[in-house]
Amino acid sequence: MADQIGHYKILRKLGQGGMGEVYCAQDTSLGRMVALKILSPDVAKDEQRLHRFLREARVAATLSHPNVTHIYEVGVEGDIHFIAMEYVEGITLQERIQREPIDNETLIRIAHQTAEGLLAAHSLGIVHRDVKPGNIMLDSRENVKIVDFGLARQHWAIGPDANRLSTEANTRTGTILGTFPYMSPEQALGKTVDHRSDIFSFGIVLYEMATGRHPFYATTPTATLAQIITTQPDSPARINSKLLPEMNHLIEKCMRKSADDRYQSLADLIVDLQRMMEVPHGQRAEHTLSQKEYLMTRGVARVCFIALQCMYLVFYVCALRWSDAMEQGLNEILSAQAASHLMLAFILTAVLGMAVRLHMMFLVIWDHISTGVQFRKVFPLLLMLDALWAFAPFGLLQKVQGIFLLVCVPPLAFSPISQRTLIRSAYDLHAMKRISVEEEASTVDAPR
Repeated sequence: MADQIGHYKILRKLGQGGMGEVYCAQDTSLGRMVALKILSPDVAKDEQRLHRFLREARVAATLSHPNVTHIYEVGVEGDIHFIAMEYVEGITLQERIQREPIDNETLIRIAHQTAEGLLAAHSLGIVHRDVKPGNIMLDSRENVKIVDFGLARQHWAIGPDANRLSTEANTRTGTILGTFPYMSPEQALGKTVDHRSDIFSFGIVLYEMATGRHPFYATTPTATLAQIITTQPDSPARINSKLLPEMNHLIEKCMRKSADDRYQSLADLIVDLQRMMEVPHGQRAEHTLSQKEYLMTRGVARVCFIALQCMYLVFYVCALRWSDAMEQGLNEILSAQAASHLMLAFILTAVLGMAVRLHMMFLVIWDHISTGVQFRKVFPLLLMLDALWAFAPFGLLQKVQGIFLLVCVPPLAFSPISQRTLIRSAYDLHAMKRISVEEEASTVDAPR
């Protein structure tokens, strides 16, 4: 790298991303420090990526907000394309999260400033599409500066609707842009995204700030996308017992799978943050400590579901083992022909039930991405099977006391509903069954 590009003197390298390298430089004309983003030579040869690089400057240059970095110049020096932007002396939010836990006061303040900056972009029809801790800078006073609008899309409204927030990114279906762990479900599926995709990504950032953990991160990009699309993460309050209940609700609302179920505008989210800021610190802490959270984690839900399937498998085996005794018991309350037909139904449904329950049990054990969808499809069958088998204990009247019915029948009748609750706690019942994602797609920038 040359020591100087135009009137910018290169001082040191700050970082590297999918589009190029970023340097700290001195503007020799105005005597100020700048962040100089330089497009890598191989990317500069790609017209599509070059266009995206230049679009970053045009999009970001339209923004004027204290929480968004300012663009000073877009230039070309020989074969080098660069953008000179505001230099922020500080650290990324990612570094801040890794350094130490973030308390409620700091969390609310950083969240509020970040939301204000993103709202300014949304109000101009700009969707960032790469909201992540690495693109949020904190200065020495921990004031927020949002950087890197290289993946942003803009849809310019005309006339009285120019400031409308419900703008859409003109993304070609099937093209995936962004950083894998921070994509929204619709973004991960290559669908058209709007400002609500940024809200989902912002929710992931808030989750990390509140817990120190990523809610969906897995060992491979494809597995991470599968988690984002299909699974419900543990509630942040489960991990951080000191988290405000109001903030816990705000984070969960941001991260809902369906865009229609999230905040529809960051303006509404900011109102909720401002309400939290108005509560005196002492009262807020007392309220937090006095409220207990009884929440089931995803892991516990999966274990309970597997245990229920094992219970039914044991129940089927025992019932088939004592089928003769069951038929004799049914003869006491039904005619011989009805008892025979009912017993045949028990045997046939037991065989079918074993197959279905083994299938669902192993899907949960493997944590397969289609578990929620497949359970939703077989739920009507499970409901009918369980309704029939809830009356199976009546066939054992000769073997056990009547109190046995009061112990067994109600839980058996309630079981299918409880199973649905457990699955919903761990999976999205409406996620796509099959996910087609190109892990090495050239349109996807590597995590920076």
